[in-house]
Amino acid sequence: HAEKAMILNIDDYYSIHTKRMPNMTTTSTAVHLATILMNPITIQCAISNMNIHNPRLVDAELIKLNLNNRFMTPLGLSHNQRWEFHSVDDSTKLEELTVYNYDTRLKEKRNNHLMKDVVLIDLQENNLHSLNAYIKAINAIVNVPSMQ
Repeated sequence: HAEKAMILNIDDYYSIHTKRMPNMTTTSTAVHLATILMNPITIQCAISNMNIHNPRLVDAELIKLNLNNRFMTPLGLSHNQRWEFHSVDDSTKLEELTVYNYDTRLKEKRNNHLMKDVVLIDLQENNLHSLNAYIKAINAIVNVPSMQ
């Protein structure tokens, strides 16, 4: 998988299948775990080591231009101007009200949701409630010899 792009997933998992041991202070002994998974993207090559950072760090002119074009201009239009309302004939209305069956398309995309290529890097006791906990999880990936 070294030549393919990968998605890293660090997720918290709480073991709820524990024995209940009620006493004066606790009601259970649940375990907090972190699952660390790598999911290869088979249709995308790995990203090269080229620098992609903006040398200006923050480009105020570019931010202003995008704010104006993407937000201020559309907000200056009335509802009718924005959606350009016009009369619609009956056949178009019926077409828009038609219920479609997407089940076949969902079955076709079922393979996209399989976990056959997912690599389990580590399953560690970790609650992921702090920055240090996330660093511990990331170090598990960094310490894998094939990832160095």
